[in-house]
Amino acid sequence: MNLTYFDTALGFAAVMLMLSMLVTILVQMVTTALNVRGTNLVWGIERVIGQLIPGDSQQAKVLAQRLLRHHALSHSFGRYAVAIRPKEFSLVLQDLADSKPDQKDKVGVAIQAAAEKVLEKLMTAKDEALAWFNTIMDRTTERFVMRTRIWTAVFAFGLAFALHIDTLHIFKQLSAKPEVRAALVTAALKHAVPYHESIQKQDPLPVEAIRALAKDNAAHAKALGAASGATTRAEGRAWIAKTFPDPGVQKKLIEEYEARLDALGRKRIEDLQNDYEKVRGWIEASQLELGPAAEYCAFKSAFDWTCTFKGITPGHMLGMLVTALFLSLGAPFWFNALRNMSNLRPILAGKVEEKHEKPA
Repeated sequence: MNLTYFDTALGFAAVMLMLSMLVTILVQMVTTALNVRGTNLVWGIERVIGQLIPGDSQQAKVLAQRLLRHHALSHSFGRYAVAIRPKEFSLVLQDLADSKPDQKDKVGVAIQAAAEKVLEKLMTAKDEALAWFNTIMDRTTERFVMRTRIWTAVFAFGLAFALHIDTLHIFKQLSAKPEVRAALVTAALKHAVPYHESIQKQDPLPVEAIRALAKDNAAHAKALGAASGATTRAEGRAWIAKTFPDPGVQKKLIEEYEARLDALGRKRIEDLQNDYEKVRGWIEASQLELGPAAEYCAFKSAFDWTCTFKGITPGHMLGMLVTALFLSLGAPFWFNALRNMSNLRPILAGKVEEKHEKPA
């Protein structure tokens, strides 16, 4: 048995893991920047409202948008909240229904009227309304997962074709250059695998923000450091309110929490940008060529460029297409593949050595 083929496959899994991590980072940056989770929740709340008071879809959409921008749910520069619980849904509806908009504010008046209708339905058919809420929220989660997969596929194809990442070309190098193969596997096991594991264990931003308060609040450091379970901004505020019933302490901590959460949100996007460069550096350090020399267009200046499709052969197109399909599998797939193969290699190496030492 020759280990070359196995080592080539192991090196390929290492490459795909690091490239898939680039795709994951890009997806996270875009979904965070575009508030995809929030806009997806608007879709779900709009359908909950439409189910409770059918008839006017536009009214349901406007109410859903106003509800998820309510100050009790979102303080992030007018961005939509990314999660909402049934009790929060009722409380915000009550606040909107109790509001007294200027009669000249037609949108405000319409929102108040719609909130009153939905609230009335919640009061008269609470069990039915809760059942619809939970059902539609499940579909909303499924929709978000599907949209994330679509973004992953889009970036997988974009990265493969933009950077000319050719699977066939990579395989040839891994087969012929053991030093490149070894460098990639080492980088993946030393850097990429721990990085991927750390991302999976990363605390949600609300929990991280609450725990950060412990540094400036020595008297409550122990309680703040034990924060857990909060995955949204509103859940973070609810945790503080429950843990610290004193109004003065509660108000102070919530204000600090809001500021910390916004700062950490911006920092996490910056960290993702740095992580992208870091992962790309691991690949470049291995001296691996992602694809043959090729270009779609030659640019001499902003107004002087021609599309030559130099080096864009059918074989190269096939290689990029296969790469895109592989990257669409996602980083978790390649993480598991690399871990399983790296654990299997010593066993195979032992069997090969045993076979060679065995007398004829």
